[in-house]
Amino acid sequence: ERLREDRLAQTASSLTFSTVIALVPLFTLGLAILSALPSYVQLEGWIEGWLISSLVPEHIANTVLQYLQLFAEKASSLGWGGGVVLLITAFSIVLTFDRTLNAIWRVRRRRSFLHRVLMYWAVLTLGPLILGGTLALTSDLLAVASSSRSVVRTLFDWVGGGLQFLTTVAVLALLYRMVPNAPVRLAHALTGALLAALVLEVCKGLMGWYLGAVPSYSVIYGAFATVPILLVWIYLLWLVVL
Repeated sequence: ERLREDRLAQTASSLTFSTVIALVPLFTLGLAILSALPSYVQLEGWIEGWLISSLVPEHIANTVLQYLQLFAEKASSLGWGGGVVLLITAFSIVLTFDRTLNAIWRVRRRRSFLHRVLMYWAVLTLGPLILGGTLALTSDLLAVASSSRSVVRTLFDWVGGGLQFLTTVAVLALLYRMVPNAPVRLAHALTGALLAALVLEVCKGLMGWYLGAVPSYSVIYGAFATVPILLVWIYLLWLVVL
C-alpha cells in the first residue's frame, strides 16, 4: 500500500534513468580516487570485477565492465568544463535518492542543500578510499589463496561472498539510517537492509537463471541485448532498495 501511495514504481523508473546517465561519472570518479592508492595497479582488475559482480547479474557483468572502462577512459580526457558537468550529473542521482527517502519517511523539513552536498561529497570520496584501503590490506591474503589448494580457494570464495553480502547490508543500513532527516533506529535500518540484500540476491539469481534458460533477449536484440537487460536490472534494484 505504501509503495503504491508513494508511487515508488514511478520513482524507481526515474532513478533508473538517472543511474544510466550518472553511471559513467560515478565510475570515473571512483576510479580516479582509487588510482591514488599505491597498490591500485595490482588490485585494479579485482576491484572492478568485485564492484560489478556485486551489483550486476553475471551474464552481463563483463560486457557492462568493458563499456564502463571504455567510457571512463574517454571521460578522463575531458577538460575542466566537461568534468564539472560529469560531477553535477553524478550528484543528481544521490540528490534524487535523498529526496525520495525523505519523502518515504514523511520528512517535513529537509537538510539544507549545502549540508546534503557536503555529506554526499564525503560519501563519494571517502567510500572508494575505504574500499580500496581494505582491499589493499587483504592483497597478500588474495595472493596466498590463489596459490593454495582448491579447498582453500573454495573456502576463501565463500568468505569473500559473505563479506560482499555483509558489505551490501552495511551500505544499505547506513543509507536507511543516515539519509532521512528523521530518527531511525539502528535495528530497523539493519532489518530493512538485510531484507533488501536478501531480495536482491534472490532477484539476481532468478534473473541469471532466466537469461540462461530463455535467451530471448539475445535472439531479439543481438549485441544490443545488454542495454535492456541492464535497464530492467537497475529498475529492480531501485525498486527493492526503496
